Amino acid sequence: MKNQIKAAYHDVLENAKELRNVLIDMHVDFDKFVVERLCEEEELVDLGIIGRDLESLLDELRKEVKARKELVSKVLAVAITKDALNNPHSDVRATGTLGTATPDVKVQPILPKRSDAKYADLLKHFGVNEEAINRGLLSVHWVKFGDYLTELTREGKNAPLEIESKAVPTVTFRKKR
Repeated sequence: MKNQIKAAYHDVLENAKELRNVLIDMHVDFDKFVVERLCEEEELVDLGIIGRDLESLLDELRKEVKARKELVSKVLAVAITKDALNNPHSDVRATGTLGTATPDVKVQPILPKRSDAKYADLLKHFGVNEEAINRGLLSVHWVKFGDYLTELTREGKNAPLEIESKAVPTVTFRKKR
Protein backbone atom coordinates (compact mmCIF):
# COMPACT_ATOMS: atom_id res chain seq x y z
CA MET A 1 0.00 0.00 0.00
CA LYS A 2 2.70 2.49 0.99
CA ASN A 3 4.58 1.95 -2.28
CA GLN A 4 1.35 2.50 -4.23
CA ILE A 5 0.74 5.83 -2.48
CA LYS A 6 4.34 6.93 -3.03
CA ALA A 7 4.20 5.90 -6.70
CA ALA A 8 0.86 7.67 -7.18
CA TYR A 9 2.23 10.88 -5.64
CA HIS A 10 5.32 10.62 -7.83
CA ASP A 11 3.11 10.20 -10.94
CA VAL A 12 1.03 13.23 -9.94
CA LEU A 13 4.23 15.27 -9.51
CA GLU A 14 5.50 14.27 -12.96
CA ASN A 15 2.11 15.05 -14.55
CA ALA A 16 2.04 18.42 -12.79
CA LYS A 17 5.47 19.23 -14.21
CA GLU A 18 4.22 18.34 -17.70
CA LEU A 19 1.10 20.47 -17.20
CA ARG A 20 3.27 23.40 -16.07
CA ASN A 21 5.38 23.12 -19.22
CA VAL A 22 2.30 22.96 -21.44
CA LEU A 23 0.81 26.01 -19.72
CA ILE A 24 4.07 27.97 -20.03
CA ASP A 25 4.24 27.22 -23.76
CA MET A 26 0.56 28.04 -24.17
CA HIS A 27 0.83 31.31 -22.23
CA VAL A 28 3.23 32.83 -24.75
CA ASP A 29 0.63 32.44 -27.51
CA PHE A 30 -2.22 33.22 -25.11
CA ASP A 31 -0.70 36.55 -24.02
CA LYS A 32 -0.11 37.62 -27.60
CA PHE A 33 -3.66 36.55 -28.53
CA VAL A 34 -5.18 38.63 -25.72
CA VAL A 35 -2.90 41.69 -25.92
CA GLU A 36 -3.30 42.02 -29.67
CA ARG A 37 -7.06 41.59 -29.25
CA LEU A 38 -7.33 38.73 -31.71
CA CYS A 39 -10.63 37.81 -30.10
CA GLU A 40 -13.91 39.49 -29.19
CA GLU A 41 -14.84 40.78 -25.73
CA GLU A 42 -17.25 37.86 -25.32
CA GLU A 43 -14.34 35.42 -25.73
CA LEU A 44 -12.20 37.46 -23.32
CA VAL A 45 -14.95 37.19 -20.70
CA ASP A 46 -15.03 33.42 -21.16
CA LEU A 47 -11.23 33.20 -20.97
CA GLY A 48 -11.32 35.23 -17.76
CA ILE A 49 -13.91 32.93 -16.19
CA ILE A 50 -11.98 29.81 -17.24
CA GLY A 51 -8.83 31.36 -15.77
CA ARG A 52 -10.60 32.12 -12.49
CA ASP A 53 -11.97 28.57 -12.29
CA LEU A 54 -8.57 27.06 -13.06
CA GLU A 55 -6.93 29.30 -10.44
CA SER A 56 -9.50 28.20 -7.85
CA LEU A 57 -9.04 24.51 -8.67
CA LEU A 58 -5.25 24.71 -8.50
CA ASP A 59 -5.45 26.63 -5.21
CA GLU A 60 -7.71 23.93 -3.73
CA LEU A 61 -5.25 21.26 -4.87
CA ARG A 62 -2.33 23.22 -3.37
CA LYS A 63 -4.15 23.43 -0.03
CA GLU A 64 -4.90 19.69 -0.03
CA VAL A 65 -1.29 18.76 -0.83
CA LYS A 66 -0.03 21.18 1.83
CA ALA A 67 -2.35 19.61 4.44
CA ARG A 68 -0.99 16.11 3.65
CA LYS A 69 2.61 17.40 3.78
CA GLU A 70 1.97 19.04 7.17
CA LEU A 71 0.45 15.82 8.53
CA VAL A 72 3.52 13.88 7.43
CA SER A 73 5.70 16.60 8.95
CA LYS A 74 4.02 16.43 12.38
CA VAL A 75 4.05 12.63 12.56
CA LEU A 76 7.68 12.47 11.40
CA ALA A 77 8.80 15.19 13.85
CA VAL A 78 7.30 13.31 16.79
CA ALA A 79 8.78 9.98 15.62
CA ILE A 80 12.29 11.38 15.11
CA THR A 81 12.23 13.20 18.44
CA LYS A 82 10.92 10.12 20.27
CA ASP A 83 13.65 7.99 18.67
CA ALA A 84 16.32 10.52 19.65
CA LEU A 85 15.11 10.54 23.27
CA ASN A 86 15.08 6.74 23.45
CA ASN A 87 18.42 6.32 21.68
CA PRO A 88 20.93 9.11 22.40
CA HIS A 89 23.27 7.82 19.66
CA SER A 90 20.66 7.97 16.91
CA ASP A 91 20.76 10.49 14.09
CA VAL A 92 18.46 13.42 14.85
CA ARG A 93 17.01 13.35 11.36
CA ALA A 94 15.32 10.87 9.05
CA THR A 95 16.58 9.96 5.62
CA GLY A 96 14.54 8.79 2.65
CA THR A 97 15.53 8.01 -0.92
CA LEU A 98 14.66 11.57 -2.00
CA GLY A 99 16.14 13.53 0.90
CA THR A 100 16.19 14.17 4.64
CA ALA A 101 13.85 15.51 7.30
CA THR A 102 15.14 17.38 10.33
CA PRO A 103 12.76 17.94 13.27
CA ASP A 104 11.94 21.37 14.57
CA VAL A 105 9.37 23.00 16.84
CA LYS A 106 7.53 26.11 15.72
CA VAL A 107 5.49 28.39 17.93
CA GLN A 108 1.97 28.94 16.68
CA PRO A 109 0.22 32.04 18.04
CA ILE A 110 -3.32 32.00 19.34
CA LEU A 111 -4.27 35.53 18.38
CA PRO A 112 -7.16 37.36 20.01
CA LYS A 113 -10.11 38.28 17.81
CA ARG A 114 -9.77 41.54 15.90
CA SER A 115 -12.66 42.98 17.88
CA ASP A 116 -10.88 42.19 21.16
CA ALA A 117 -9.05 45.01 22.96
CA LYS A 118 -6.03 42.72 23.36
CA TYR A 119 -5.66 42.66 19.54
CA ALA A 120 -5.57 46.45 19.44
CA ASP A 121 -3.02 46.41 22.29
CA LEU A 122 -0.83 44.07 20.22
CA LEU A 123 -0.93 46.43 17.25
CA LYS A 124 -0.14 49.39 19.54
CA HIS A 125 2.80 47.42 20.94
CA PHE A 126 4.28 47.40 17.44
CA GLY A 127 3.68 51.12 16.92
CA VAL A 128 0.44 51.10 14.94
CA ASN A 129 -1.51 54.30 15.60
CA GLU A 130 -5.07 54.46 16.86
CA GLU A 131 -6.59 55.63 13.56
CA ALA A 132 -5.05 52.75 11.60
CA ILE A 133 -6.30 50.30 14.24
CA ASN A 134 -9.84 51.73 14.27
CA ARG A 135 -10.06 51.68 10.47
CA GLY A 136 -8.71 48.12 10.31
CA LEU A 137 -5.94 49.20 7.92
CA LEU A 138 -3.32 46.88 9.36
CA SER A 139 -3.47 43.39 10.79
CA VAL A 140 -1.12 40.80 12.23
CA HIS A 141 0.26 38.34 9.66
CA TRP A 142 -0.40 35.07 11.49
CA VAL A 143 2.44 33.04 9.90
CA LYS A 144 5.03 35.83 10.25
CA PHE A 145 3.96 36.44 13.83
CA GLY A 146 4.43 32.72 14.52
CA ASP A 147 7.95 32.93 13.05
CA TYR A 148 8.60 35.95 15.29
CA LEU A 149 7.39 34.08 18.40
CA THR A 150 9.53 31.07 17.46
CA GLU A 151 12.56 33.35 17.21
CA LEU A 152 11.79 34.96 20.59
CA THR A 153 11.39 31.54 22.19
CA ARG A 154 14.74 30.36 20.84
CA GLU A 155 16.31 33.48 22.35
CA GLY A 156 14.67 32.73 25.71
CA LYS A 157 12.38 35.76 25.54
CA ASN A 158 8.66 36.01 26.27
CA ALA A 159 5.91 36.81 23.79
CA PRO A 160 4.74 40.42 23.78
CA LEU A 161 1.71 41.13 25.97
CA GLU A 162 1.56 37.48 27.04
CA ILE A 163 0.03 36.37 23.74
CA GLU A 164 -1.01 32.73 23.99
CA SER A 165 0.71 30.20 21.79
CA LYS A 166 1.32 26.49 21.38
CA ALA A 167 4.29 24.42 20.25
CA VAL A 168 3.84 22.60 16.95
CA PRO A 169 6.23 19.81 15.93
CA THR A 170 7.39 20.01 12.33
CA VAL A 171 10.28 19.01 10.11
CA THR A 172 12.39 20.72 7.51
CA PHE A 173 12.55 18.68 4.33
CA ARG A 174 15.73 18.86 2.26
CA LYS A 175 15.92 17.21 -1.14
CA LYS A 176 19.07 15.31 -2.10
CA ARG A 177 21.08 16.87 -4.87
